[in-house]
Amino acid sequence: MFGWNKRSNTSEPPVRKRIQSPMIQVGPPLNIKTSSDAKRNGIAGAQWSSVDDGCPLCRYLDGMTISVDHPDFNRIVPPLHDGCKCIRIYIDSEQTHTTFDWVTPPRELLDKHYEAKG
Repeated sequence: MFGWNKRSNTSEPPVRKRIQSPMIQVGPPLNIKTSSDAKRNGIAGAQWSSVDDGCPLCRYLDGMTISVDHPDFNRIVPPLHDGCKCIRIYIDSEQTHTTFDWVTPPRELLDKHYEAKG
């Protein structure tokens, strides 16, 4: 049972419009651990996505785009800490309209929220 739908006075689920986005392409799974792996797979960079509200560091990074040539590409990799649900959305090298706007997080955010690996 879906509950009451005010628009049609029925218990049918609301009709959702299908939205097509020509900018998003899903490809095969990639096993990217370093910038070298990314370049080998035709990746130019990535966009940081904080999947939930996240910690202050994750919120700071949310939406930023980073080039594979930036030193932080290999250094700041999700998950950043226990419970981190952040992901990187990879940007294909053919997407030439992308502007990389990555800013290395302030030291105090890194010190407080980042659990370095290794």
